[in-house]
Amino acid sequence: MPSALGNERVDTKTPRKGFRADIEGLRAFAVILVVLDHLFRWPTGGFIGVDVFYVLSGFLITGILLREHASSGWISFSAFYARRVKRILPAAVTVLVVTVVASYLLLQRARADQILVDAFSALTFTANWHFIRTGTDYLQADGPVSPVQHYWSLSVEEQFYVVWPALMLLLLALAARWLTTRRTPMILAVIAAVTVLSLAWSVWSTAQNPTEAYFDTFGRVWELSAGALLAIALPFLRSMTPRLGTVLSWFGLIALVAGALLITTSTPFPGPWALVPVLATILIIIGGTGTPGIIALTNRPTRYIGRISYSLYLWHFPVIIFTEALLPTAPVAAVVVSLVAMFVLSALSYHLVERPVMASSWLRHRLGAPVRRRRQLVGAAVVALVVVGLSAAQVKGPAVVADGPRLRAALHLDQTGAVSHDAWNSAAELAADVHTAASATEWPTLSPALGDIGTGLAAPQMDEQSGCRNEVQARGKPSVCTSGPADADRVVLVLGDSIAVSWLPGIQAAADADTRVVGLGYASCPLIDALLDDGGSASWTTACAAANQQMLDYAAELQPDEIIVSSSGSAMNRLASGASGDDAGREWEAATLSTARTLDRLAPAVTFLTNTPAGADPIECITAVASPQACTVTISDSWRMKATAERQAVESLPSDAGVRFVDSSAWVCDDDGTCPLFVGTTPVRFDYFHLTAQFSGALGPVLREAFRWDAVPATP
Repeated sequence: MPSALGNERVDTKTPRKGFRADIEGLRAFAVILVVLDHLFRWPTGGFIGVDVFYVLSGFLITGILLREHASSGWISFSAFYARRVKRILPAAVTVLVVTVVASYLLLQRARADQILVDAFSALTFTANWHFIRTGTDYLQADGPVSPVQHYWSLSVEEQFYVVWPALMLLLLALAARWLTTRRTPMILAVIAAVTVLSLAWSVWSTAQNPTEAYFDTFGRVWELSAGALLAIALPFLRSMTPRLGTVLSWFGLIALVAGALLITTSTPFPGPWALVPVLATILIIIGGTGTPGIIALTNRPTRYIGRISYSLYLWHFPVIIFTEALLPTAPVAAVVVSLVAMFVLSALSYHLVERPVMASSWLRHRLGAPVRRRRQLVGAAVVALVVVGLSAAQVKGPAVVADGPRLRAALHLDQTGAVSHDAWNSAAELAADVHTAASATEWPTLSPALGDIGTGLAAPQMDEQSGCRNEVQARGKPSVCTSGPADADRVVLVLGDSIAVSWLPGIQAAADADTRVVGLGYASCPLIDALLDDGGSASWTTACAAANQQMLDYAAELQPDEIIVSSSGSAMNRLASGASGDDAGREWEAATLSTARTLDRLAPAVTFLTNTPAGADPIECITAVASPQACTVTISDSWRMKATAERQAVESLPSDAGVRFVDSSAWVCDDDGTCPLFVGTTPVRFDYFHLTAQFSGALGPVLREAFRWDAVPATP
């Protein structure tokens, strides 16, 4: 991420100020990788461009600090932070303001509200902790992506620089006080220890929780400090021959290209695979010490992109997000518009914002003027405490999401959590409305309203606190949802992941007055006799297996008359075995068969209810200019494979087994596999997968018909 690099110039051959054309070109190479990754999802490892920026940042900024200390015997915190403010804030704030305004003009209110919250965390340099707190997965995005999500890397960098100048000053002062010779080796040893400890933490945390590890400041410090090590050690390499320097530069560039092509979103990252871009960048910097730089990095077009790389990094992501939202059915046009817009905005930002501010006298005299050293130390401590406090608030505080109470209030819920809605009386009646919605070109008057579709439309049972969607790693007795009389003649138990929980309003509506419906689910953890993965976290896999056993134990204790099981369509793609395609289908079928046999022993009747096919996320596809077709999708091959695996597993059981399979696709998709966002006047989903409480509740008679409850007498 190019924020710290700007136009800082450094000559690594001598401690004097100079210019490295190859470093400017390397910035261009890094930002192009990031842009390609976000725009084309190729190369698969394009995100390593951020790691290149971290090394360059640590190298350049540490070089500046060393030169200042060599000339004055001190590091001026006021001057340092004045440079940071001038370099970082003007362009960053400009992009944030434009992004927030555009969000309210073009997107749903709920999504715009969330983007405003995200922008505040970006402005306070705590975006990385904010995205950890809200469960954002940078490498496996499965929901609406924030157009300011890329600010996480800027936050990591600025948190590092809250501490780094003070640490450098302390090391230099201690070396001067205690040592008369060999000061540099001592400083190198301390920074090397910091680097190794941070790298070790990165490797460990990536293995434990890769989603959080990607944003973790402590797991990224080693990349910046590796650049700092290089800045301190590079004077010892002044005798390098030009030929060797050229070879090292080319080797480093080839390694970067290979890393971008071979590293994928499933590669353990940042620890240890970020070593590839880090070491490759170090080789290129070392190689440029004895040469003018290789032509691939020093040509004029490449250098210009490097010059505007900070603005390009800031602008490219919101441009891509907004363009994809406004042109969802024209991917080629979206790419062309994105490329043109991001480069035009970046050039304008560089020439009209970045350069004028850096050349201005703003902050030059007030903060850059000599200040008493004690005051500087106190000021630096205050800055550090503020940033640490804000970061701690993000980590420990509640996750802030967009206007959830307002959105939930849009539902008409009675005190029992049931949905008040005119239900479809039969599958045939529902199919007619699905067919009409699939070909609609204009939005009907939806209830809840179009602008209120968002995460707040989940059924109350989905709530982590008051519902029965449990976290797999939560300790203690799981939460259970119950409706119907305690002495009911029939007990129906719903088990699975959050998809199963989202069916509860409909299943409750399908039940008669003498049926008690009980729900128990675990987020992202279906009831299946197979180990599942959650981004590479071994602890989660173990916890999910324990949650499965807990669901089975609960069923054995409850002794229900019927068990209904349902699971997310993405579950089959998260097998811990790593199976994919047909292999995943076969493994899922075998696991479903094993689960069915177990459940058949626990209840007289067992129903495997498919998840509804995934569709476009309404909070993402609904914009100021979108038609219903922008939110209409077709049934995926992945969904068909999972449904087929479950059907074949059930059909392979003996005929006297009390297990049946129910296909839900006809309730939300037309005969040709086209799936609209709404049916009648009711939104179907509030995200890619989960049913809205209203739609689920409206399916009561259809579910009753599918389960054949009218034909099955209650247990006497």
